Amino acid sequence: IDEGKVIIRKDEIVDKITARAIGTYIKQKEKLEKSQGKGNWLFMLLGQIIFIILCMLLLLAYIRQYKREIMENSNKFVFTILAATLYPVMVGFITSNAITSVFVLPFAIVPIMLCLFIDHNTAFVTNLITIAMCSIMVGSPYKFLLLQSIAGCSAILSLRDLSSRSQMFR
Repeated sequence: IDEGKVIIRKDEIVDKITARAIGTYIKQKEKLEKSQGKGNWLFMLLGQIIFIILCMLLLLAYIRQYKREIMENSNKFVFTILAATLYPVMVGFITSNAITSVFVLPFAIVPIMLCLFIDHNTAFVTNLITIAMCSIMVGSPYKFLLLQSIAGCSAILSLRDLSSRSQMFR
């Protein structure tokens, strides 16, 4: 098939030669799409890795700049980093193995736990960074990002009048 050549016109009857030309065209188009998809997969993975590294650096820069007491207390620091990395690892595992939907995971637990043990501002920033890292792995990232950020903000705002951890269980 030559470029720009008309294969079939409107209201024309399809004969064997035309059917073979259309079949060849479809096979070539699928072959081209597959070959382009292989190279893009590597770039997609590289882009995701760079994005996750930048998100973690952003979290570390926030902690270093505004919350030095978290960086000085190793328990709080490890808890914050673990909270930010645990959910992206789980989402990556769930999406690669197609176990279930990622919307089943309780993402609002991250800001609730951080509000209880650290503070509200760190909970908000960590929640946003966590769901941003997870959103690049799901099928509908905008819906996921919107839904989980609303859920996380609601969880944080529901705990804003909490003065001690014991009030959480009353």
